[in-house]
Amino acid sequence: MPFKSWVLQHALGLKAQGTLPRALREKRIRRVGALQETPIYCRMLAAAKPNLLELVERGEFLPDLYYRLNFLAVEVPPLREHREDIPLLVEHFRKKVVAETGAEKTFRPQVLKTFESYAWPGNVAELEGCVSRLLTDASGQFIESSQLDGRFGNAMETINEVLTLMELDARYERERKKLIEDALRTTRSRRGAATRLGINESTLRSITAKADSIKKIFGALK
Repeated sequence: MPFKSWVLQHALGLKAQGTLPRALREKRIRRVGALQETPIYCRMLAAAKPNLLELVERGEFLPDLYYRLNFLAVEVPPLREHREDIPLLVEHFRKKVVAETGAEKTFRPQVLKTFESYAWPGNVAELEGCVSRLLTDASGQFIESSQLDGRFGNAMETINEVLTLMELDARYERERKKLIEDALRTTRSRRGAATRLGINESTLRSITAKADSIKKIFGALK
């Protein structure tokens, strides 16, 4: 007979653990208050947050049940290990809330960056709860960084630090480009510009190869 259903089990005490191995082995159960056993035709899907093998070693999970359930194990990594999925998950949960409430709201890009920088110890469930709360509580169309709660403080600081470093890098590149252009225009020669800048000509050639505007000036000189 084909399987008719799936059973998802994610919370089970020791007493209940003791009854499952027999049911899985014999494919029969007895309902509460019933006198006869009932055949079952299903597959069991068990989900666990802690490491079950460690629980077995500590005597908190029955070995017989563990080995019966461990027919095909699928390890789901924590959300922090696949952060690239966060924007997709946020969009999925956002559409779900919008469908329920009818209010079209969305997240600012900075909020999504904060989400990607946060560790999410509660994994996808925490993310879904956070998205739902923000969309439900928000009065405007856009969710701003100012609406995030305290748990995101460190993540926002990290983003700000990264943005600051990016701005500094961009400023450095602009200043370096300007110095090279000025040196080339002033000396009208590659060697003279390199001497003025305190670098050798091959280094200057390598730098100018990455900037089109400098490359044009550099290529016209000897």
